[in-house]
Amino acid sequence: AQIKLVKRLISQPETFDLDKVLIELETKKKFLMKHRSSDYATILKGLESGELIHPNIEEAKRAEVKKLRLIEETEAKRLVKEAEEKAMEAIAEDLEAKAFQLKKQEEEKAKQKALEAKAKAEKLKAAAIKAEKIAAKKAELAALEFEEVED
Repeated sequence: AQIKLVKRLISQPETFDLDKVLIELETKKKFLMKHRSSDYATILKGLESGELIHPNIEEAKRAEVKKLRLIEETEAKRLVKEAEEKAMEAIAEDLEAKAFQLKKQEEEKAKQKALEAKAKAEKLKAAAIKAEKIAAKKAELAALEFEEVED
């Protein structure tokens, strides 16, 4: 069996799966160890008659299925992790955009308040000028009245 494996390895190295071969050898070893008291001819007759059950490829297939499931689970975990990372990046970008938008809104509010304060100051200045003119006219009228009273 080992010679066959070596020949197969030499002739077809690209199709040679070491894991499968090791599993196959292990199952054959277990089978032979179980029936080591029998000679080769007895084992062969037992296999032909059906008294002995050959270690079929099912064990190797099960091991390979487990290996494939493990690979699939690992790949699925990696994909989930990538998706979570992308989701976190999207959330972070969204938060940054919202923060930028809030900052702009705050700046606009501050500009609006500054404009309102400036307009209010201009109104107060205009009112002060008007009050000053009124006071000047009243003072002028009072002066004229005072002159009339003196005359």
